[in-house]
Amino acid sequence: AEIREKCRDADIIVTEFDWDMIVAGTDNFSDLNLVARGKSGTTTIHMASLGPSGKFAVKRFSPSSGIGGLTEFKNEIFLLPKLEHPNIIKLIGYCIHGQEKLLVHEYMFPCSLDTLLQLRFNLKIGIAEGVPYLHEYSGLGVVHRDLNLSNILVDESMMNPKIFGFALAKSTIGLTDNMSREYNLKMKTDIYCFGVIVLVIMSGKMVTTVSEVASLIDNAKMVRSIGTVSETVEDSLIETYVPDEARKCLEVGILCTQQDPDSRPTITSVLKILRDLSRSNGK
Repeated sequence: AEIREKCRDADIIVTEFDWDMIVAGTDNFSDLNLVARGKSGTTTIHMASLGPSGKFAVKRFSPSSGIGGLTEFKNEIFLLPKLEHPNIIKLIGYCIHGQEKLLVHEYMFPCSLDTLLQLRFNLKIGIAEGVPYLHEYSGLGVVHRDLNLSNILVDESMMNPKIFGFALAKSTIGLTDNMSREYNLKMKTDIYCFGVIVLVIMSGKMVTTVSEVASLIDNAKMVRSIGTVSETVEDSLIETYVPDEARKCLEVGILCTQQDPDSRPTITSVLKILRDLSRSNGK
């Protein structure tokens, strides 16, 4: 009732789904319908067939997620409906049943490594389109705070990437000057994470630890310094290797992952580089 009232007061339009309908639509959260597990182990995503409405992705928060899970659940409900962009996941509705907390999203697929390599340029430019919308054009100054490949999904055509996972996202609107400065730094962290994604897409090597990320960045800098950019390109991409694209994407990845946050470019300037590259390569 509390969430329903807050949504009404804030003019947020989301559907409140029936628990039994979701249980039936996921076949009681069958492993056959399991799409992904959250990194922390407190969330799962299942495919749900919800009658004539079609397929949806249901994000289920574990009852053991406690107050933190409830906070993240509410954060997504009150933020996501305010965001409208083709590269941002759509929230359709929610369900609360006892200790169960569920979010219902448009149906998307996790970005596997194979998909990542196949869509390499569409993925980079799609994410780069979504991030400046969050930071600047949404009017909310949204910082994602958890931008990584596990939070990038693709649609059924496997052509359109969407940013997912807004449990930690925050709007900078209404913050004090000190807090606003803090969140401006966190925007630079989003840019750093985007740079890591670009380098992962080029190399075809998934990274999960801080040391693996550091090694990825160091290798990119070494390759740039000796001019052998092709060494960063994953083997399966060599046949479609475009030297200018690889060089510029390598530079974008390195610029975005500089240690000094103030030295990192804005995501808008990164997007311009990628758009210009797209036009020059006829993509």
